[in-house]
Amino acid sequence: MAIIGIDLGTTNSLVAQLDGNGFAQVVHNKEGSNLTPSVVWLQDPSKKAFKVGIEAKNNLGQEENIYSKFKREMGKKMRYPFYNSDLSATDLSALVLQKLKQDYEDSVGKADSVVITVPANFSNEQRQATLAAAKAAGIETDLLLNEPTAAALYYANKMGKDLDGLYVIFDLGGGTLDISIIKAKGMDVEILASEGIQKLGGEDFDDKIIEIVAKKFKEKFNKNFDAEAYNFSENDAEEVKKALSTLDEKKITILGSGIPKTAFIITREEFEESISSYIGQTEMLCETVLVEAKIKKDQVTEIFLAGGSSRVPIVQEVLKKFFNKKPLAYGNPDEAIALGAAIYAGYKANKKVLKPEQQKAVSKIKFQEVAPAYFGTISQSNNQQEQNSIIINKNEKIPCSKTDSFYTVYDNQISVKLTITQSPVQETDPRFVRVIWSGTLDLPPNRTQGQELKFTYSYLENGVMKAEFLDIQSGKKVEVDIAAQSEGAEASINIDDYLVE
Repeated sequence: MAIIGIDLGTTNSLVAQLDGNGFAQVVHNKEGSNLTPSVVWLQDPSKKAFKVGIEAKNNLGQEENIYSKFKREMGKKMRYPFYNSDLSATDLSALVLQKLKQDYEDSVGKADSVVITVPANFSNEQRQATLAAAKAAGIETDLLLNEPTAAALYYANKMGKDLDGLYVIFDLGGGTLDISIIKAKGMDVEILASEGIQKLGGEDFDDKIIEIVAKKFKEKFNKNFDAEAYNFSENDAEEVKKALSTLDEKKITILGSGIPKTAFIITREEFEESISSYIGQTEMLCETVLVEAKIKKDQVTEIFLAGGSSRVPIVQEVLKKFFNKKPLAYGNPDEAIALGAAIYAGYKANKKVLKPEQQKAVSKIKFQEVAPAYFGTISQSNNQQEQNSIIINKNEKIPCSKTDSFYTVYDNQISVKLTITQSPVQETDPRFVRVIWSGTLDLPPNRTQGQELKFTYSYLENGVMKAEFLDIQSGKKVEVDIAAQSEGAEASINIDDYLVE
């Protein structure tokens, strides 16, 4: 039975499998690499030919219709122009997933159990968009797993000794930062709290490198820097960032029309100063997640690293100073999430079709995930003011189902406006929460006020919600699978149209 985990990343994506011996291992793409850049190059509008991965990445800034960083726009209305049409981030993610799927099938065979990871603080729309992208790519799954949870499973499996204590999973990838506190004993993993920032990662660090170059260029030539015109791409910025993880300074050469060939030196000190605001956000997030988990920093047993950007020295230095212990990385931080997802895929697979060694590997797993946000509804308070009433609390153990009672507010009320809200903090003011679904429940006429309504929210293991709104007296109800309300959450492409013979 082929069991795989997919890390669909902002910068790079990869696939891991749980092999026949019960070990998680990364599977190479057709280019022989573990990592597939999450970059899509749409080449021919008539044939809809496309390339995903290293060739697309290598042509960033040199060719048109090359798209990257679109994971950050999942589930949103952002559209990417493509000749006389346009595509959503969901569509582009589907093309990346199709590439990963095809490479795996060509190398190993059809996958039977698939898990796709998402940032812990992904909204419901973004989770739905990820599932829509998978469906468009021909991947049959409804299993999503939070990225730091995947990393936690990886470390619980990888350590060579049983975990026993409280651990921090620090996941800094290309686009997002997630920090989770877990309680682990062996392969029994309980998530106590997760916090994240959706737009903080290696891509932002790369942008700061480009800003440094632009400033030096302006000082020398008294003109604005155009990265494309002077042949300094996002890839070049990324290489500088990587070099400064081991070097104190890095020399770059700028070429372009109207200027002589010019060398600039970028120092690690300059780079670290440029990202200081991001580092400050990292420290604040560490404080926040400890408060959410109700623990103190000296109770933390170890800090485990995931995501390629966790290699940046200043990041590790700040973590060491904050927790008073050195953060640890076993193996390649880029691969931890995919490997953990493969383990989880085995855990969720039909045990009857697993091989004995696979069964043995996943039989030890027991873990508890939590809700990533507060979910509520807009109701009226006793003084007739609108308020946000929370039904599911952030960090509630999932799967869970919570029911609260509400009441009609005036005589002969024949309908109730329904809303489902989501917020990262415990917020009662409706102005500061996001409505992720709205609808109406029709009620019978000729009733006095104070009729009971029961609202039930169910949060599933894959991070997707269901809701039921019930009028007790009449039995009338509205049931909802909370699908995304933005057009960007659905895939609009037919993958077969893009598969050119």
